[in-house]
Formats: sequence, C-alpha cells, structure tokens
Amino acid sequence: MEEEKNVLRPVVLSKRLSCVAQMVSPGGIVCDVGCDHGFVSIYLIQKGIAGRVFAMDVREGPLSRAQEHVKEYGLCDYIEVRLSDGLSAVSHKESIGTVIMAGMGGLLMTRLIGDALERSLVIPELVLQPQSHWQQLRCFLRQQCYKIVQEDMVCEDGKFYPVMRAIRAEERSKELKEALAAEDRSGEIRGQACPGTTGLEQEVTDLFGPLLLQEKNDVLFQYLLREQDKFSRVRVRIAENGKMDEAVEKQLAMIHEALAHYESF
Repeated sequence: MEEEKNVLRPVVLSKRLSCVAQMVSPGGIVCDVGCDHGFVSIYLIQKGIAGRVFAMDVREGPLSRAQEHVKEYGLCDYIEVRLSDGLSAVSHKESIGTVIMAGMGGLLMTRLIGDALERSLVIPELVLQPQSHWQQLRCFLRQQCYKIVQEDMVCEDGKFYPVMRAIRAEERSKELKEALAAEDRSGEIRGQACPGTTGLEQEVTDLFGPLLLQEKNDVLFQYLLREQDKFSRVRVRIAENGKMDEAVEKQLAMIHEALAHYESF
C-alpha cells in the first residue's frame, strides 16, 4: 500500500526543470543524462510524458540517491538507473526518442552528444538546458544537422537559463554537413535563416537563441538589459585606465544588435 501511495505522490520540479520536462515529446523512451537525484525522470513517468526512462549519471553518489528515489516512488519498472559517461551506456538496439541534458556546461554537452553521434547512436530529439557556452552549443547543433524547433528562457533565483528542443533531419544530414563545412572553411558560418530574425548576424542568434529572438521573448529581453548594464560598467572601468577590450566591445555590439531587434516590427 505504501508503494501505491508513493506512485501517486507528485514530484514538484523547479521552474527551470519544469521547463525542461515540458519540452519532451510524449510517448517515447527518454535518456536523462546527468540525472542527479532523478526527479525529472520520475516527473516524466508520473505525468505520462515518457513510457520509460534511463536515468544516467557519471557520479555514483547522485546515482545512488536517484535509485533510492525511484524505488521510493515505486517506479523501478519504468525507470532504469545507469552509471554512464554521457550516453556511453546506451546501445544501438535501444530506441531512444529524446535525450535530456540539463544543468551542465554547453561544451560538455557538445562532447557528450558528439561522442554518441561518433558511434552512430540515433538521437532524434534533444532537450538541452546549458549553464554556459550557449553560442558554441547552438553552432554545434547546426553543424550536426539539428534544428532548434522550440526555445524558452527562465529566470530562477536571479539566474537566467535557456532551454531548447532540437530535432535532427537525418535525410538532409550529409548535404547540410557538406554545406556547413564549406562555410566553416570560408569563415562564413551562416546556418539556416530563422524567420523573424532577418538581418541579425549568425553569432547573435547563436548566442541569444533564434527562436527567443524571433518571438521577442520577455525573459531574454530582461537578460539582455542586465548584460548591457554589466558590460557597460566593465567598459567604463577599462576606459578609466585608458584601455579598450575588444571582447567587451564585441559583446556589447551583439547585445545592442539583439536589443535593436526588439524595437523592429
């Protein structure tokens, strides 16, 4: 009876993790990479979003706690806990629908996704919440023929978190990879134009999110204002010493370009 009660006790996620979970397409098998304590995995089963989840982490401590939580909620038949560096513990025979990666750096995500693709693991859908290196991650996704089809941004405890869902167009992969490789060699990484962001540099859409800009997302706007203030103050401090920092100037230029987009029709 106790196990039955636990199954019905709903998990309450933070705003950030709730945004991640809500982006998962329903009905498939989900890999929750870097599952930490396993609450996203439990939520996905409780809400009927996923039929089965592989909750994976490279750290034994969090994984052990995830296993305890899965057992506590009576969901051992639906959630399998695995010790894994990224997707290394997933086989080609397992038909994964969605891979979740949340709360890790964008560069780590590119490595883990890249490692999986190198061994030809099929990943139809990615739901990602990077803590850093947003620009590099979006560029990597484009180069690997993933198209960002949904984006959101949440502010939680004073911190801003982008969340994105990307799908891979397998039938266009070879052609698109060749085109992107040619553009990379020429130093002109353009990628696919996003409706509603015409005129924006690719670097700007990669940094701040093509769909967030297209939709003129309110939370992104608040983030841009904060970043503008922060980098403007940095610029003043540098100028007081009679110097100029090109990286700061470039960041401010991209912020200004993104903010100008909000004023366009």
